[in-house]
Amino acid sequence: LFSLASLVTKTGVPLFLMISGKLLLGSSRAESAVTFLKRRLSKILLPFLSWSVIYAFVFAHVGAESEPAWWALKNMYWRETAFHLWFMYVILGVYLVTPPLRIFVRHASLRDIGYVLALWYASLVLGFVFDGWSSVGPASRLVGFGGYFLLGHFLDKIHVSRRTATGLGLVAVAAFAVSAVGGYHATIKGDAPDGNY
Repeated sequence: LFSLASLVTKTGVPLFLMISGKLLLGSSRAESAVTFLKRRLSKILLPFLSWSVIYAFVFAHVGAESEPAWWALKNMYWRETAFHLWFMYVILGVYLVTPPLRIFVRHASLRDIGYVLALWYASLVLGFVFDGWSSVGPASRLVGFGGYFLLGHFLDKIHVSRRTATGLGLVAVAAFAVSAVGGYHATIKGDAPDGNY
């Protein structure tokens, strides 16, 4: 049950990023990179920094953290002060790469975009197979989740027949079932489920 719930909830972030990619990269609005960033970063940067400081001090004084608050704040550039703030690094990264990505998708063919997505997918597979392949920190999260952002734009531009869509849907259902069953068996054997099934 836990594995099934984990699979359902973890699809939320990729779907959110794909929808964002469709809307932001496919936008016909003419705006400079400075205007784009000013409009969006002004809404999230101050709350993000404020909550990061608050969590750093709270965990340093009432939590079981071994690091002092100043150390957590000093290392904010690569690690969040509270676990759930990891998503803010992804959002900030997506906003920063949107202006150059808009230029890329306007001048690139679908085959070019597909090539970039194939590289992204290959890096995910290699990171899953080889433990030392992927690194930690915001940059790795941007690469890992950023592909969904570009994928949303790509899927919006291609035409998929009803037959192909049905086939892909069946593959997705089968993959979902295999992951759920694999997570269930791993849990029975005593392995802690981490949502990577």
